[in-house]
Amino acid sequence: MWAFQLHTESESTESIVSELTVDANGVGRSSIRGVARMVGVDDSALVRAFQGADLNPSKLATMIMAQGFSPADLSRFAQNGVPDTAIAVIATYYGFEAGRNCTAKARSTVLAFSSIGFEFIFSEWLELTSLRFVKAYSRVGGRIPQNQPRC
Repeated sequence: MWAFQLHTESESTESIVSELTVDANGVGRSSIRGVARMVGVDDSALVRAFQGADLNPSKLATMIMAQGFSPADLSRFAQNGVPDTAIAVIATYYGFEAGRNCTAKARSTVLAFSSIGFEFIFSEWLELTSLRFVKAYSRVGGRIPQNQPRC
């Protein structure tokens, strides 16, 4: 159903997938090494960003913490795995925000997963009954709520 590629010539998708798990709460997780492979950076760069978050947080750590993670959460990523929401931030950071450290692989990962997200959302919408859709759509008055920013 979803066609995407998260590998380079020297690395198979299976080597990345082997680093992925889903915990009992349904949260996707990856080892730091798996995340590093997904975004094309050395895992030591991620370890440094996570370990220093409590004293002098990097831009990456600050972006992750803006999603509700504490510095202590970041320091536990090595033991517990990196949650999917943090992986999305990491991929976005290395794809678009890391300046000279941006990687094409991170951009590819963001684009691959965003297309999956769009496909999932559209398939979910198509499965809605017309009544559920009408109820959901009418909650916002059939338009974008006025307090939401518009692009």
